[in-house]
Amino acid sequence: MIALRSSRADITGPSVWLGGLDSTGRLQTLSDWVEQWQPTEESGGALPQDLDAAVLGSGPPIRLALTDH
Repeated sequence: MIALRSSRADITGPSVWLGGLDSTGRLQTLSDWVEQWQPTEESGGALPQDLDAAVLGSGPPIRLALTDH
């Protein structure tokens, strides 16, 4: 599962569930994309086209809970 942020805030967009990352170089494509992605307003949330077939579904945004430990 991945969830993108459009800024450096702790708020994410919808989460995306991926599967089949072990086939046809998809894991490498995902890894390369994650390493290069930067959270900016212009970056959007588009996955590389090579991962379209790996999308299993989407869910609500992830909410981070901050605790005082």
